[in-house]
Amino acid sequence: MAVDYLEIIAAYSAITTAHPQTTSLLMQTYGLWNGKKDELQKIFADYQRSVPAATGTLDKVGIVMALMAMHPSVSALLTQTLAMWQTRIADLQQIIGEAQAHADAAAKT
Repeated sequence: MAVDYLEIIAAYSAITTAHPQTTSLLMQTYGLWNGKKDELQKIFADYQRSVPAATGTLDKVGIVMALMAMHPSVSALLTQTLAMWQTRIADLQQIIGEAQAHADAAAKT
């Protein structure tokens, strides 16, 4: 199931050459979210720990709301990320398609 590094580099090069602004935005987004990695893991763990006690959808929404209240900076980061990507969604869809084509081709070799 391994993909050759040369195939990875070729795919990355092709995509970054064709979509430099969107790949730059991807890297910027990764950096922003990676900076919150510990907090995101804590939120996820808190959710996983709390959700078994939920008896329905409203309980789950209540858990999410409680987590949002405890971690408002993550909501702000999500809003910032959505604003950053607003004009780049179509390009991102194209990148995903190209990445899938590269992955399919690499899987055949």
